[in-house]
Amino acid sequence: MTSVEQAAQIPAEPRTSRGLFNLIAAEGVSVAGDWVLNTAASIAVFRETSSTAAVSLLLALAALPTLVLAPLAGAIADRVDRRHVMAWADAASAMVLLLCIGAAILGFQLAAEFAAVFVVAALATFHRPASEALLPSLAGERDLGRVNSTLRLASRLAIIIGPAIASGLMT
Repeated sequence: MTSVEQAAQIPAEPRTSRGLFNLIAAEGVSVAGDWVLNTAASIAVFRETSSTAAVSLLLALAALPTLVLAPLAGAIADRVDRRHVMAWADAASAMVLLLCIGAAILGFQLAAEFAAVFVVAALATFHRPASEALLPSLAGERDLGRVNSTLRLASRLAIIIGPAIASGLMT
């Protein structure tokens, strides 16, 4: 049996509720962080440029990677250890954000904001399908619907909480 076949198998019973909690929490934190970045960058770009077109371009750059990379990201999530994909995407996001902070300090603030939003969105495009594909192996068939709903709820709450955190940080 290949590693792809092993990864695709779904156990009949849940393996661990701790694993499910960790996955749901990781997804919530990741989504909230993405929305903190998008909201804070949007506010900063508008403050710097007074241009709604610049903010619209920034938000388009946040959506573009999903449109372009989603098929590749899904294929990778099917073939590579999903936990590694998630960890790699989050670690790479942290590195990119540190580099962008450095660029902003050096006076390239606007470019750093655009780069951060675009690259973090591209990396999130790999994180999301990996976390969703990992869910069946942690939940088991019987609980998959309930656990999938819980993951969606955590993601949607993060979409509300992220901008709230960003607005607090930006004031």
